[in-house]
Amino acid sequence: MRRRSKYSKIPVFMIVCVFLGLLITAVIFMFVSFVMTKIDISKSVTQLISVAALALGTYFGGFICAKKYRKNGLIRGAVCGFSIFLIVTLLGSIFAGSLLSFSASSKLMLVIITGAIGGAVGVNSKRRRY
Repeated sequence: MRRRSKYSKIPVFMIVCVFLGLLITAVIFMFVSFVMTKIDISKSVTQLISVAALALGTYFGGFICAKKYRKNGLIRGAVCGFSIFLIVTLLGSIFAGSLLSFSASSKLMLVIITGAIGGAVGVNSKRRRY
């Protein structure tokens, strides 16, 4: 019987963490859209909230990924953030018809930094004892 390396499942779990980060971002977007039906919010505040939701989703994606493996948290979080940025940009260009703008580079830096911070926090968080 062939023995598997402990690194053989890393890309699969990274994809899972990226989708968890996207799911968290989508849940935040749904909550914000519900609030926006009740009150009127300006366009600048809406853009700020969308960037914050993207940053939170990226943070938690990096956190979950680094917590699982307990090493290389900055790199794993940054890669998770970059992957989330690529998926959000691709979906935005497909569905909204928007191309990359000047703010895309600042969003890229934001998601890489928040993903790396989430990864660092995930590596250094305490383990649960059952």
